[in-house]
Amino acid sequence: MKDFSELSNSEDMRTETLENQAKFVYDELSNIYKVGMYAKPAYVFEEMIVFSEVSKELTQIGFDVIIHRGSNIKDSWTEISWENAKEGRNGEIKEIWRTAILKNLTEKWVKAFHSFFIFKLYLLKYKISVILANIPKSHIM
Repeated sequence: MKDFSELSNSEDMRTETLENQAKFVYDELSNIYKVGMYAKPAYVFEEMIVFSEVSKELTQIGFDVIIHRGSNIKDSWTEISWENAKEGRNGEIKEIWRTAILKNLTEKWVKAFHSFFIFKLYLLKYKISVILANIPKSHIM
């Protein structure tokens, strides 16, 4: 078995990741501003959930942070938006749990399909009773 004793502890890894992420987000947003490529009022960080510390810093200077959480990191992303920016307004943090949305949609589809299936069975029963009512009694055993 692999010896994990040489691996940094999780707290150190989190601290270093947080610092790297903060720098990365800052650099990306700075580059968008410097180059003038902000035709869209937001930037999406694919496969990345921004740490809460980074999100809070961004909201203090007016950015909205929308975190889309999927079933794993490959299915997640963070959107940093300046669409609602106004002087003196703090941004907002919003989290969207996509797995919950899919679960709710699945449950709604199942209920809708179940209702539809019951209705179809009712119609079939009605059609059979109409057909049987129109068959002459002499043809029924």
